[in-house]
Amino acid sequence: MRISPLLQIIIFLMTIEDISLYRRKFRRAHLEAKKLNLFKSNGKSAIINAFSPQQIHISYGKTPADIVILWATRIKEPKMEVQYNADPHMKSISVIGEQIEFANAGVKSAKFWHRAYITNLKPGIKYFYRIVSKQNGAVSDISHFTVPPTKVNVVHSYMVLADMGTQTINLPFIVQEARNKQYTAVFHIGDIAYDLQRDKGLVGDKFLNSIQPMASNIPYMVSPGDHELGSDFQEYCSRFSMPNLGWPMKAEKLWYSFDVGAAHFISLNTEVFFSHKKRKNPQLEWLKKDLQTVNSKRNKRPWVIVLGHRPLYSSCDNRKDCLNETATMQKELEDLFFRNGVDLYIGGHYHNYERSWPVYKQKVIFSHYKNPKAPVYITVGTLGSIYLNEKINRPNSVWSAKRISDGIENYGTLDIINATHLRWKVVAAQNNKKLDLVWIVQQHPRRFGDPKEYLTFKQKPPRAPLPPEPNLEYKKHDEKYMYFRSYRPNFHRKSMLFKEAGLIIALITVCSFAVLLCVFYKKLWRRARF
Repeated sequence: MRISPLLQIIIFLMTIEDISLYRRKFRRAHLEAKKLNLFKSNGKSAIINAFSPQQIHISYGKTPADIVILWATRIKEPKMEVQYNADPHMKSISVIGEQIEFANAGVKSAKFWHRAYITNLKPGIKYFYRIVSKQNGAVSDISHFTVPPTKVNVVHSYMVLADMGTQTINLPFIVQEARNKQYTAVFHIGDIAYDLQRDKGLVGDKFLNSIQPMASNIPYMVSPGDHELGSDFQEYCSRFSMPNLGWPMKAEKLWYSFDVGAAHFISLNTEVFFSHKKRKNPQLEWLKKDLQTVNSKRNKRPWVIVLGHRPLYSSCDNRKDCLNETATMQKELEDLFFRNGVDLYIGGHYHNYERSWPVYKQKVIFSHYKNPKAPVYITVGTLGSIYLNEKINRPNSVWSAKRISDGIENYGTLDIINATHLRWKVVAAQNNKKLDLVWIVQQHPRRFGDPKEYLTFKQKPPRAPLPPEPNLEYKKHDEKYMYFRSYRPNFHRKSMLFKEAGLIIALITVCSFAVLLCVFYKKLWRRARF
C-alpha cells in the first residue's frame, strides 16, 4: 500500500513538531536543573534527578481500603502517575497524581508536592506500586503496601512514636524495625522532624527522605504538635494527607478518625487549646459527635484510642508550663473521655515515658488493667531526648504506674489482639530491649459513666512505693493463650512454623522408611523365589 506524498509530508511535519516539543521541554528542564545546581555527571542525569520522586510516603484515605501516596519533586512535573497492581507481573492500573507548588520552599528544597488517591482496594491484599513521569521518564523504585483486614478478631500491630527528628540517634534503627515487622500503621504524634519548616524546608526534606523506606510501605499517620505551628501549620498541611481532610489540609481542621479492625482511632490537634483558640470549640463539637457515633456501634469497634501531642497526665518537673498545660488538657478533655469510655490516650511533648493507672480527676480507679473503668494515659516522647532530656525527679504521683526518664530513646508498640485484649509494649530503640509491658483487658466496652458520680469517690491512698501490678486471676497472657483468643493462625507464627516443619520432617521420614521397607522386602521376595 503506497502512502500519498501529501500524507508523507504531514507525517514528516508532525514528527518534526514532536521532536521540537521534546527539545523545548528538555531545554526547560535543563535550565531549571542548572539553576538548582543539580548536575552531578551530565545534563540528562541531572534532569532525571530533578524530576525523580522523593520523600515518598503513604497514608489512609477516607477508609483504610483507600490509600494516599504523596511524593515531592524539585521541578514542576504535571504528568506523573502511580502504577499499581496486586500482581507485579500483570498489567498495572494507573492513577494520575495532582500537584501543588509550595511557595515558601527554598532554592535547594523540594518545591512541588504530588498526591495520588487509590480507591476500592481489597482488604488483606498486598499491592505493589511505582511512581512514573510520563513526560521525562523518571521512575521510582517499586514499593508495596498491604490493605488491613476488616475482621475484628485479627491482630493489628502499630508502631507509636512522638518527637522524632533528624537528630534522633536511633532513627535508622526505627526505620529498619518498622520494615522488618511490617506494622499495620505507624503513628507519629507531633513534633515531626524538628522542624519541617526549618532551613526553608530542607530539614523536612531530609527527614521524609530518611523515613521513606518505612513510610513508603506502611501508612504513616501523623498528628500536629507545637513544632508544626510555624506559618500556621503550612508545611504540615502540604506534606501530609490524613483521612477525610482533603489536600492540602486546612489548618482550621486538623483532626480526624478512622476504624481498623476492632479499634476506632481519633487524632486531635491539641494546639487549639493553647493557640488558635477559635478552633477549640469546632474540634470539641466534632469529637463529641464522633464519640457518640462510635458508642452507638461499640460492639463492632470496642476499642477507642485517642492520639494527641500534649498529654493529660505527666510528672515532668523541669518545665514551668508542665502543670499548667496538663491542667488545661484535663479541663477540656477528661470529662469527655470518661463519659464516652475512651480506653487509651497516647501523647508525647515531654521527652520521657510514663504510664498511668486507670485514672480520673487524679484519682486511681483501679490499680490493675482488667476491665478498667477509666482511661489509661501514656506519654511516649523519649525520641526527642537528643533535643532536650527531661528527667522526672518528682516523687511518684498516685496515678503514675511506670516512668522512664533516663534519656534512652524508646518507642511503643500497640497490639490490638481482639475485641477484648490489647497489649502495650515499650522497647529501647537501639536494641529492642523490653522496658515496659502491660495488657489491658476490657470485656465490657462501654461508657464509664457520668463524671458527677465519681466526684464523691473516696480514694484510699496507696502505700509508698506503689504496689506492683497484681497477677490477675484470669488466664496467663502468654502467646499460646492469645493465639487461641485471637483466632489468628499466624499470630503464633514462629512456633507454628516450627510445628509445621516438624510434622513435614516426620512425614518425610515415615514415607522414606516405608519406601525402604518395600524395596527391602521386594528384594527378599525375589531371592526366595529364585
